[in-house]
Amino acid sequence: MSPRHIAAALLTVLLWGLNHVVAKVGVEASAPFWFVGVRLVLVGILVAPFVTLPRGRWPGIALLSFVYGALHLGLINFGLAGIDAATSVIIVQLGAPFTILLGRFVFKETFGRWRWAGIALAFLGIGLLAGEPRIDAPIYFIASVAAMAVWGVANVIIKRLDDVSPLTISAWSSLLAAPQILLASALLESGQMNVFTAPTADFWLMALYSAVASSIIAHTLWNGLLHRYPMATVAPFNLLVPLVGFAAAIIFLGEPVTDEKIYGGVLTFAGVALIQVRMIVKRFMSKDAARAPTV
Repeated sequence: MSPRHIAAALLTVLLWGLNHVVAKVGVEASAPFWFVGVRLVLVGILVAPFVTLPRGRWPGIALLSFVYGALHLGLINFGLAGIDAATSVIIVQLGAPFTILLGRFVFKETFGRWRWAGIALAFLGIGLLAGEPRIDAPIYFIASVAAMAVWGVANVIIKRLDDVSPLTISAWSSLLAAPQILLASALLESGQMNVFTAPTADFWLMALYSAVASSIIAHTLWNGLLHRYPMATVAPFNLLVPLVGFAAAIIFLGEPVTDEKIYGGVLTFAGVALIQVRMIVKRFMSKDAARAPTV
């Protein structure tokens, strides 16, 4: 990778890592579903004018808007109302194990004992994390884990939309998801309109960051790197995101470092790293085999 593209990858890691802290502040400044709804509205409004209509692909986009926009983002932000941002950063790493498990059952993809070991390690780490004393109630922890299972389902839907550009998917799924999550906010939350009657910089700055920096800039940079380089070259940078997010939660929010976070985080990270490294090694081995001369 060129120095410019390495810098782009590191910027993406930084933007995504900080987003966990940003979302925690935004949720506490308003309400979980309301924060997500405003973020989705901003993404849709800012991106939709620059993309085309996904003709013939509306059913898939609509399904994704519900699964990713309403369910995944709704659950992950609801979880943030009752758990630390550092804890959420660790739980988010379950996205990789859930995705490859769904790939096995939906697309009949196969993998060996190393990735099974990685999956087991990741879930063992989350099991240890469940004992974190700062979790207000189990429902917030369960919601966060469920959000990552839903994220795996969203990846299956996105794979079926591989003929639609990522920005197009982001714009229209955001606009379709926004009314769903805002309706949930109207039915289940209260006091969210205070952000208009008594505007707070925390809420609007955090919503703008999540929409522009995390959803638009970071995803655009990441997709550009995936377009230029093999997955095996780009994917390792993603392993830095939880480290940045965990450190940011400790530094900026003053969250304590507990034994559960340390041991649970190390095991989860090791499991996800094992999964990703194994996938990278397998890709390189398959390329070498393809280049090998036939006899």
